[in-house]
Amino acid sequence: MKELLNFQFSEFSVLTVLFLGILLSLLMGLLRRIILNKITKNKKKQWYQICELAVWILYTAWALHSILGDSLYYQMTILLILIVIVIWVSWFVVRDFIAGLVLKLNDSFQPGQYFKLGEIEGTILSADYLQLNLHQENGIIIKIPYNKISGAIHYKGEAEDQSMQHQFELEIADKYSLQDVRSLVREAVLLSAGARYSREPRVIHKGTEDKKQKYEVTISALSPDYNKLIESNVKEYFE
Repeated sequence: MKELLNFQFSEFSVLTVLFLGILLSLLMGLLRRIILNKITKNKKKQWYQICELAVWILYTAWALHSILGDSLYYQMTILLILIVIVIWVSWFVVRDFIAGLVLKLNDSFQPGQYFKLGEIEGTILSADYLQLNLHQENGIIIKIPYNKISGAIHYKGEAEDQSMQHQFELEIADKYSLQDVRSLVREAVLLSAGARYSREPRVIHKGTEDKKQKYEVTISALSPDYNKLIESNVKEYFE
């Protein structure tokens, strides 16, 4: 037994807490390797990470209670941990908000603009308080925190004039890959009169029905008068 500031704690409790902490660490490491290798979706991985964090928080609370009991030191320690967690979470929110505020003061993010950051690229859907929402060609929506954009080299194109855009559905046989479809659509558009060559056509896979693949194609023309012509040329490529 030791005495510290008129408070006694058991060496056995400390050793028990350390031993169980090591076992828990080994168990969580094993589960992490097994579970994360089987999880492919980022959202499920995030939920697992949140659950793992919750387990460690509960273990820490139990460990402190085992060592300190119901003493004033236990209450003060728990309060200090809660304060640190609140500050830590708040920092992530505040830094994204401040970074977004600075970026918006220096520039504007408008829906329809092309945006690229490293290997991530897409069309801007919206600019929230904490993040930029991008729509990629494969239909996936990417959310980029502003702190990732601030200070990094990125490219932003001009907003597309909606009147110059034309969107249509393309239904073709189930024998083309997404890459093949994009390549053929691009070729058909480039060979069409009135197409805006500075704007790449966007192809989004919408699903499979009756052994046919459905795609959503968005093209840009010099004038709305060319929209139907370009659409017709694209569809003829897959007949």
